[in-house]
Amino acid sequence: MDGILVLVGGFSIHLFCGCFFLWGNIAPYVLSYYHHFGNGGVGQPELTMADAVSVIPIMTIGLMVMNPIIAA
Repeated sequence: MDGILVLVGGFSIHLFCGCFFLWGNIAPYVLSYYHHFGNGGVGQPELTMADAVSVIPIMTIGLMVMNPIIAA
């Protein structure tokens, strides 16, 4: 049982940290998707790169909060 918990915890940490470092690379593509298909298919052209980059502080806070919980 401990081995399974270790694997699940390791997978969770790598998934979360990987998403944190990946966001800078995929942010332009996600933003482009929302420009064309967001808001129920209507599009959201008012979104800017500043909106996409504002996700990074939220991810940092989530990382700081969840790491002690996952590592415990």
